[in-house]
Formats: sequence, C-alpha cells, structure tokens
Amino acid sequence: MIRTGIANYSLHPLKLKPHEVLQWAHDAGAEGVLFSDLPHTDREAMTISYLHDLGQMARDLDMYIEWGNGHHIPFNMSNWSPVDILPLNLKVAGEARAIGTRVIRTCSEGMLRANPLNPHTPELIKAVVASLKRMMPILADNGVVLAIETHFEFTSFELLRIFEMCKASPGGSLGICLDTMNLLTMLEDPVKASQRLMPWVVCTHIKDGGLVFDSHGLTAFPATIGSGIIDIGRIISLIAAQGRDINLSVECHGGSHLLPVHDQWYINQFPDLTISEYNNLMLLEEKAEELIEAGTLAVATEAEWADACEERTRHNLKKLKEIEHLCI
Repeated sequence: MIRTGIANYSLHPLKLKPHEVLQWAHDAGAEGVLFSDLPHTDREAMTISYLHDLGQMARDLDMYIEWGNGHHIPFNMSNWSPVDILPLNLKVAGEARAIGTRVIRTCSEGMLRANPLNPHTPELIKAVVASLKRMMPILADNGVVLAIETHFEFTSFELLRIFEMCKASPGGSLGICLDTMNLLTMLEDPVKASQRLMPWVVCTHIKDGGLVFDSHGLTAFPATIGSGIIDIGRIISLIAAQGRDINLSVECHGGSHLLPVHDQWYINQFPDLTISEYNNLMLLEEKAEELIEAGTLAVATEAEWADACEERTRHNLKKLKEIEHLCI
C-alpha cells in the first residue's frame, strides 16, 4: 500500500515538536510523516515514554512514521575528523523501535563537491563502506533499514557501488530515501536516476524543482509540486510498479544550490555522467526557463518559504494526491 504524507522539514520554520507535526499533518489530510534531522536539544529531551506515545498517536490516527537522525558519513563534516557513527545509529535504532517504525533516514550536509578541498569521492566511499559493513548486522538485528537519502554526496551510480561493495541486497538493512529534486544537484536526470535506484527505495522526499543555466553554472532549486520540471507522475508510476509499501512524503523548502559545471575540476568528479544524460538536463533547463518566463516557476528564498510553508505544504500534499490518483 502506498500512502501520502509529508516530510517534517517542510514545516521546519514553525519549530514544531514531533507530536505537533503529526497532528498538523493529520489535520491537513496527510497519512503520515517522515521526520528528518531533529534539533539535538529536542532529541535529548525525548524519553522512551514520549517516543512510545508518539508511535501510539500515529497508530491511533492511522498514520505512518518514518524516522530520521541516521548517519552514514563517518566524519565531522565541519573539519573532516573521523566519527564513530555506530553508537549514534544504535541510539536511532532504539528510537525507531520505541516508535514502532522500521525506516531510518540518513543524509549528509552541504554541497560536498562544490568545494575542491573536501575529501574526494573514492576516499569517502571507502570510509562509508567500512562503516556500513560494521553496522549492517546490527541494523538487521534491530529490524530497521538505514535509508540513505539521494542528497549532495553520491550519485545513483555511486550509491549502487556502495551497496555492491557492502554485499547488500534490496529488502535488507540498507536502502534509499529517494529525494526527487536532489537528483538534479548530482547532475542526474530524476527519472533515469530513480529507475536505477528503484529496487532499493524504501521511503521518499517527493519534491519538484527547477534549473537555471548562466555564467556561474547550473543553479538547482526546489519548487512546489506541479510548477517545476520533474516528472513526478513518471516517478510515482515507477514506485507503484514495485508492488511494495513505499510512502510518498512531500518535502519542500527555500533556497538554491549552485553547481559550477563550467569548471573542469567539478565536472571531473562525475565520471558516470554521460553526454546523453547531461543533454537531458539541458532540455529540463530549457523547460525551466520557459516556466520562469511564464511566471509559474521561481526560486523561493528561505524567508519566503518560512512565511508560506504551511500553505505550500498543503498545496504540495493536495497536488501529489492528484498526481498519484492519475498514476496508480
């Protein structure tokens, strides 16, 4: 069964507690919540009793919860000092068990490849694989799956290589949180990248987006569903064809991400990028330019999103349900 809900990051400016997000989502017609990273102070204040109650609240409302706060990058990304992420994920697994959920989302921070001083991808992959191999048996024993978000550090090709190096299989303790817009930031066609990763997808961040090409490079940005260039309907059809319980959680936020594609050192970091897929991105960028000129697509600043997050999240939820109805 596929259910439609929200990602709590969409409401981040409201600074709601998890039970308040769950109630907001229910009142807006959502069927569940995927929780992203929560403030450290909030998590430290969460007792096992609170987590039990949060899970019971979701069951009483017939809603799903997918948890966040997982880790797969074994470094402090502010200074690249090593971090043992095993105890951090053990804590998150305990939280997930207390709530009664199986899915734990994990993502990185920042546009890693936009800074040439950051560790190179092969080095990062080696460290990630070593950490995941240690964790896989423990994740399995706890009955949870660590869902790596398609974020800003690995392409779909590299994620598949990581799973292969870990000797992991779909349906096991490792999976993918498919963020449909973030695929653009890794210079990937969202539909093609989704096809590559689909057997591994266990949860989602469904959001639309746009691309702008100028003298600085490509700028990728999120957009309200239905206003951008991502074929959300096609991706939902791919998800439905899996015949598995994969929830659709809408997410959106303000801001944009500059991809310095004019710089050769940057392009060299994408050895799997084909001319065909890059051409697809350029076609999507042309479509975005047309939508921007028509006044139907625009970059929202963080401040603009803060003012409009509730209204736009309700819109995204409604629009996603309309698309889902046509595709399933």
